[in-house]
Amino acid sequence: MNKLAQFFIKSFTLAFSAKRFVFLFSSLVFAKGGVFGQFCNTAASNDIIVPTTTNQVTTTYNSGRRAFNFVATAGCTYYFETCGLSASDTYLRLYPTGTGGTTTLATNDDFCSLQSAITWYCGTSGTYSVFLTRYGTNSCNALNANASLLYRLTGCVTPYDPCASIPTISGCGISATASMTGTGASWSVTSCGFATPGQERLFSFTAPTTGTYTLNVTAITGGFVDFFWKAVSGGCTAAGWNCIDDIIATGTYNAITPMTFTAGTTYYLRVGDTEGACG
Repeated sequence: MNKLAQFFIKSFTLAFSAKRFVFLFSSLVFAKGGVFGQFCNTAASNDIIVPTTTNQVTTTYNSGRRAFNFVATAGCTYYFETCGLSASDTYLRLYPTGTGGTTTLATNDDFCSLQSAITWYCGTSGTYSVFLTRYGTNSCNALNANASLLYRLTGCVTPYDPCASIPTISGCGISATASMTGTGASWSVTSCGFATPGQERLFSFTAPTTGTYTLNVTAITGGFVDFFWKAVSGGCTAAGWNCIDDIIATGTYNAITPMTFTAGTTYYLRVGDTEGACG
C-alpha cells in the first residue's frame, strides 16, 4: 500500500507517500539442546545442502526425522518439495537456524496430494534448516517409507536497505518526501507493541536546541503507521528504537518514550509500515 506523510520539528515539514500521513514535531525547550534436538522432535540426521538454480534431490530416507541445513542469502527465494518423492504423508518445516529452534518460518502439509512444498523468501542472510517428517497421529512423526527432498534457489533480488540513503532534515521549514511500499528489511521493530513488517523509511535530524519534542500528525490515511526515534550513535540497525506512537489519526503526540533531544546531537527518525510483509 502506498503511504504519504509529512512532519516537522518546530516548523520543518517532512512528507511521505504511501499510506498518506502528515506530521509535525514541536519542541518544548528546557535544560532513552543438542545439535539435533531443537526441532519439533529429535533429528536422526542433519545434512548440509547447497541450493542452486538447478533442482537437486537429497539422500532418500525411510526412517527417522530428517533435517537439512543450508546457507541462505538475503534477497533470494528458495523452494523445497517432496512432491512425487515419497509415498508417505510428508510434512515440512523451515527453521531460522541450522539446528532448528522454538519457532518456524514456514510450514506445509499436503501441497501436492500427501506431499508438501515450501517457497520462502530470505530477508536476512544466515544458516537455516528444513525439517522433513511424516504426518500421522501428529505432524512430527518419523518417516516410515522412502522420502527425499527436492530443493533449489529460484532467484534473487537486491534486498531493501533502509540505511543505504537516509535523507537529512537540515533545519526548520525543510520538506522531504518518501514513498513506502512493499517489503522492508525484516527489521519489524515492535517497541510500539505491534509488528512493523513493511517497508521502513529513515531520516536524520540534528536537534537545534535541547528539549522535549512532540509529534503533530496533520493528515493520515490507509491504516496504522508506527513512528520511532533513536540517536545515530546507536547505529543504523533494527535494535534500540524508541517508540513515538502507533498512529492512525491526526493530532499531537507526546512520544511514549519522550523525545528529549540534546542540541547538536543527531537522531534517526523511523517510520514503519505495519501492513507490509517480509519473508
